[in-house]
Amino acid sequence: MGRHASPAIVWLVAPYLTMVAVFLALSFRLTRRDQFRVTTQDLLVLFLALAVPNLSGDAIGQYHLREIAAVLIVLFYATEFVIAKDSDARVGLDLPALACLVVLGVRGLL
Repeated sequence: MGRHASPAIVWLVAPYLTMVAVFLALSFRLTRRDQFRVTTQDLLVLFLALAVPNLSGDAIGQYHLREIAAVLIVLFYATEFVIAKDSDARVGLDLPALACLVVLGVRGLL
């Protein structure tokens, strides 16, 4: 989390993301290979997540790229796993994904 994050949020989010990562790793290990496969794109994302924070200079260092990359990787792979595992989950993720894209688009314009 960042140094500007409230301690209560850190105490709630950090254990939650740790649990999600552990359950995700167990799920990858225990499910059938045809439901979720690790592709070369997945490996490229992991490589970039490890390489970019190490290459950044002082200007980007203030953004805590390692923490941001770790959180995003856990959330993206958890979402990908849910979508690959259950086709009904796609229906439930359409509207929240659209809402997030609208918020990001509007915020980018401001």
